[in-house]
Amino acid sequence: MSADEEFARTRSHQDAKVATELARAAAWAAILLNGGACAAVLMVGPPMAGIASFALAGYALGAFFAALMLFALFQWIEGWNLHWEAIARGQGKQATDRTHARATKLGPAVSICFALSMLGFLAASAGLVHGMMGLAGPPT
Repeated sequence: MSADEEFARTRSHQDAKVATELARAAAWAAILLNGGACAAVLMVGPPMAGIASFALAGYALGAFFAALMLFALFQWIEGWNLHWEAIARGQGKQATDRTHARATKLGPAVSICFALSMLGFLAASAGLVHGMMGLAGPPT
């Protein structure tokens, strides 16, 4: 293997490791963000109960999609591990094509789940703020 090929291989593995760690951190941040917001909304008193229930649903959906992101991330990493193992074991083009297809289809799911998690948080927060402003009455 040439020095350029070795460099490319090493760099590819480092990039994959960093991307995986960043995605895992983003998923945990999304879970904590939505979970913390859920806990805060549970402390809301009676005048805001109706508004809070909608916000709670949004935060719960955000936490759900963040957890789904972690699951998709795990499956995505496992798919790439199987792909590279098939290559290393020389299992042939059919096996590597199959594992490559599995690995590549899960990448977008990770991003989509993160986007849906953040959308749930933003929509619930915006609804909660709007509701709180409505309860405060018109500005004087």
